[in-house]
Amino acid sequence: MGNYPLALEYNYNAARIAEKLREDHMLAMVNENIGTIFLEQKDHTKALEYYNKANSIYKQKNDSKGIARNLTNIGIVLDANKNYKAALDNQQKAYAINKELGDMNGMQINCANIGIVYTHMDMPEKSLEYYTKALQISTEMGALGNNAINMGNLGEAHYSIAKKIKLQQGESPIYKDHLQKAIQYLKDAVTLCEQINYMAPATEFLPFLSDIYNDAGLYKDALLTYKKYITVKDKVFSNESKTALSTIENKREIELTQKDIALKDKQLRIAALELKQKKNERAMYLMGVALLIMGFVVVVNSIRVYKNKNRMLALENKRKTNIIFDQLKAITKRNAMLEEIATKYSHDIRGHVATILGLSQLVDKDNYTSPQNEKIVEGIIETTEKLDGIIKQVVAEENKLIRDKE
Repeated sequence: MGNYPLALEYNYNAARIAEKLREDHMLAMVNENIGTIFLEQKDHTKALEYYNKANSIYKQKNDSKGIARNLTNIGIVLDANKNYKAALDNQQKAYAINKELGDMNGMQINCANIGIVYTHMDMPEKSLEYYTKALQISTEMGALGNNAINMGNLGEAHYSIAKKIKLQQGESPIYKDHLQKAIQYLKDAVTLCEQINYMAPATEFLPFLSDIYNDAGLYKDALLTYKKYITVKDKVFSNESKTALSTIENKREIELTQKDIALKDKQLRIAALELKQKKNERAMYLMGVALLIMGFVVVVNSIRVYKNKNRMLALENKRKTNIIFDQLKAITKRNAMLEEIATKYSHDIRGHVATILGLSQLVDKDNYTSPQNEKIVEGIIETTEKLDGIIKQVVAEENKLIRDKE
């Protein structure tokens, strides 16, 4: 009806509902509709963008009918961009699918579009053949909108043939016959567009009708028809309509962007909570290990102190005061070395224990055969070997102190 902003608004509303319900097939159909709105507004880039979105979904769903429609739609855009060979190929593939499906509406649309491509290739006789076939199918179906388009297309084809004949033979009877048929088909097409309030095709047919009236010497009719064309064109392709379309589309893009941002924000918050929980768990494990190590060190030191005290008491009875004094100095020195060893290696031990505990948390308990588990086990083995090396060093240092004492 030429109210493209309202049409776009309804389709975007439908897209929102389809996304909410996760109805991919419905979303594909809505993308088709939006592509057609932009196609009728001559925005071929946007039209192709939405047709490709729809076709991608149809291919995933293996929907032959949807694929055929979008091959048709993409073919129309290719034709508008003067890529006639690819346009014909798309339309013929779509026709083959529709014929196999028994889809008469799809078949008549393909015939009409093939005729249009041949018109743009300056092959009006081939165009006439396909337009006639398309009109026969649409008439059989009772599709008035398609009838209007097909009649207008036939008028254009007859006009193109008439112009060729005029160049070769002048204004012969055959020329006048084609010219009269062109006028009649185009008049009928425009009248039908007005009756069903389907004005977009009329913007294509009125200029042709005006030119034909002019060639036929019907100048008044030519002028009136052209004025009518200007009025219809201004209504259908008004700047106000284009601005409204742009505003609605921008609103939809902002909405999708905000939706995406909200989703990512939610994902980040969940990830932050999970990370915080993991950090708390690791902190608790590390604190527990630290307490165990500290307790171990205290016990070891207590035992060593107790032994040293016993030795000192025994020596007090056997040695003289100066020997006792020298022994105390030696004990103090060894204690300092032991404290250094305990401090140094307890730190190293704590680090490796923390690494082992951290790696153990990463084990995939749901799938023990996971390649990730193999790498984690390798890491645990490697860290354990390092820890074993540190323990051996502690024992070696302690043995050395014992030997020094003896």
